[in-house]
Amino acid sequence: MNITIVGLSAGGLSCLKTLLKYSRDLRITAITNEERLYSRCLLTYLLGKELDENDINIAEVSDLKNTEIIFKRTVKSINREKRTITLDNNREIPYDKLVLAVGSDPLRPTYCKEENNVFTLRYLKDAHNIDKKLKDSVIVVGGGYVGIKSAYGFYKRKVRTTMIVTSPYPLSVTADEETGRIVEKELIKMGVDLRLKSDVIEVVKKNGSVNVILRDGTELISDVLVVGKGVKPNINLAKSAGLECQNGILVNDFLQTSDENIYAIGDCAESSDIVRKEKNINAIWPTAEEQ
Repeated sequence: MNITIVGLSAGGLSCLKTLLKYSRDLRITAITNEERLYSRCLLTYLLGKELDENDINIAEVSDLKNTEIIFKRTVKSINREKRTITLDNNREIPYDKLVLAVGSDPLRPTYCKEENNVFTLRYLKDAHNIDKKLKDSVIVVGGGYVGIKSAYGFYKRKVRTTMIVTSPYPLSVTADEETGRIVEKELIKMGVDLRLKSDVIEVVKKNGSVNVILRDGTELISDVLVVGKGVKPNINLAKSAGLECQNGILVNDFLQTSDENIYAIGDCAESSDIVRKEKNINAIWPTAEEQ
């Protein structure tokens, strides 16, 4: 049986390891658009100089039986009738079962332009780009997990950090106010200039620095601006193949899509949530690994 996995972060890599452990007679092809396999959760520690690039590697896949790993390629189409996928170099790969672990991409406000020293932090290349421009000051936009972890990384690097949070307290989407206030106190204790109930309305690059205009008219200047305003599931490939999608790729309790030969896992999958008692996307690393 031919198994093809698209995406090799938390979900795709966990799927690959599980298949190799329990099913020895499979032929597996796994495709990633990255140059290497690493933990995205550790990128903030890389920026904070607590880890180097070798420390964030998560797997060695150079010598796996009956397995081909394809790096630096994307899938441009799925032919469900022929059961094939086509890569961006026009190579066609057959499958009996296809696993979509294509993840999500960061939400990018209109002002998020790298030429203005404004970056998201999702991929290793983002960390490299930030590192090249960062000297002694940074502005972080977003009070969720990415924003807080980024602020902590810059704190460890001894970089002057300002944090812009739209809500009244950090982690307002995932935690109650009491918990958020505890996090707020810790950020202030770290020396973070925390601006609550604020937002960015304009970004201009001047003399190599980022000039940021806030909603109340305040102007801030820093080396770089890092945006952590959430993620959006990558569903375009699935939609173009005619799979049922809403916010994510819809799957049943066995993680099958509307095509029984195609599965979706991780950030891109909209699956049953036993707490909410409805379908939802739980875009966190442990969920992707378990799926």
